[in-house]
Amino acid sequence: MDIEKIPASTAFGDLTPDLPVVDAGAQAHLTWTARMPAAVTHYAATLSWDTDLEHRSETVTTDHSYTDRPHRDTTYLLTADITDTGCITTHPALSTFVTVARPHLNVTDCTVRGAARVLGIRERQDIHQKFAPGQIAPPVTRTAGTDGLLSIILATSGPGRPSVGVTLTAPDRTCLFITTATARSGPGDSAPCLTVPVPAGATITVTDTGTASDYSLSLDWRPLGTGILTPSQQLDRSERT
Repeated sequence: MDIEKIPASTAFGDLTPDLPVVDAGAQAHLTWTARMPAAVTHYAATLSWDTDLEHRSETVTTDHSYTDRPHRDTTYLLTADITDTGCITTHPALSTFVTVARPHLNVTDCTVRGAARVLGIRERQDIHQKFAPGQIAPPVTRTAGTDGLLSIILATSGPGRPSVGVTLTAPDRTCLFITTATARSGPGDSAPCLTVPVPAGATITVTDTGTASDYSLSLDWRPLGTGILTPSQQLDRSERT
């Protein structure tokens, strides 16, 4: 029995995700090698996988990478049709697997006894601010549509450790607390420097203290309900343009 073989010098392999484990909805970047010699007269490639709702496939003949956002553990299958000058076609296939931490679940026949709450989707807002020495950045204000946890992330590419003032105000304008958040370390550190429990309807204001002229501010919102984190009615001056 003749066994079909791909032409010599063909490189088709190395299907690999950049991260083996991702959060639900986070990017999973797949890469692979596909180099065809002159003896190949036809090449076509398809990437396929199953989502929560459907089977998906994408034509990736001209690509060597693909980015997806899986919500549960996912197997990716990369198949190819390779035809050589002798009109012999082979069908090699590659597969890889991405594990999703805290995946979305399909639940049926669920019975709830007692109080229950639907959790919202985690959201990160990146607010990059770069200012000349001595210049103060305008404040950033957000209002919570539900109870949740808000993490403040500060990072800098320059010397020093930037810090910001953080004020939490109730809907009736009562000040719940005031504190200062300082970057954990130097350039490249993206760990949260402060996590604040925020009640529904409360407003959090982040103000520049002038301790660094080049830094980035990110807000990581983890809702305990379905409400989102929105700019306050008095729009931040930094977001008016």
